[in-house]
Amino acid sequence: MASFSDQRRDWARRNGWSYEEQRTIEPDLFGQLSWRGPGERDQTVTVVGEMRGRYGTRDAFAHDRPLPLLRAEVRAQISFGRISGLSTHAELPFGFILLERHGLHASIYPLPWAEGLTAVRRPFGTTTAVWVQPGTEDLVMPALGPVLQNAKQILASGSDRRYLVGFGGGQVLVGEPFESDPEAALYRMALGDDVATRLERALLNAT
Repeated sequence: MASFSDQRRDWARRNGWSYEEQRTIEPDLFGQLSWRGPGERDQTVTVVGEMRGRYGTRDAFAHDRPLPLLRAEVRAQISFGRISGLSTHAELPFGFILLERHGLHASIYPLPWAEGLTAVRRPFGTTTAVWVQPGTEDLVMPALGPVLQNAKQILASGSDRRYLVGFGGGQVLVGEPFESDPEAALYRMALGDDVATRLERALLNAT
C-alpha cells in the first residue's frame, strides 16, 4: 500500500494541484498556538507533504506539521497536526472553534495560547468550545451557531474525532488528528469554507 505522502502526491497530480515534500512557512494561526515557548512562536514552521490548489473560489492547501500543536499537563500530545487551510474574501476577526464529541471535554479543554480571547464553553448547549476576539461575540456566535449546533453530525461525517478551526485575518485553518486519510483534506476544506462563508456574510450584513 502506498504511503500517506505518496497518496497525497498522487491525488494532487490527478487533480491539478501542486505538491511540495517540505517547506517552511511564517507563523500563522496554528503556528502561534504551538506548544513551543513564547519566544519560539514567532519562528518559522516546518510543514510536510503540502498540496496547494483551489477550493471553489478560495486558495487552498493541505499539509502536515510534525510538531505537536497542543501540550497536555503531563506530556506533549500530537493533535490537530493534519491541516487544511483556505483564503477568505474578507478580513475576519480572530477566533478558534473546538468541535468535540463529548461535552465534558468541551467544558474543560485547555487553549492557554489563545491569550486575550474570550472563551465560550458549550454555546447553545453543544459539545463545542469557542474562543473569540473580545467585542466580536455578537457577530461571531450567531454566525457560527448552525455549525456549532451541527457539530455531532460534522464529526460523524468526517473523522469522528475532533476538529480545531482557527479563523482570522485572511485565513481559515482546520486541523484534525493524524489518523485521517488524504481524502479527509477536502472534508476539512468544506468545513473551513462553511465557517468562512458564514463569517463573511455576517460582516457584510453588519456594514
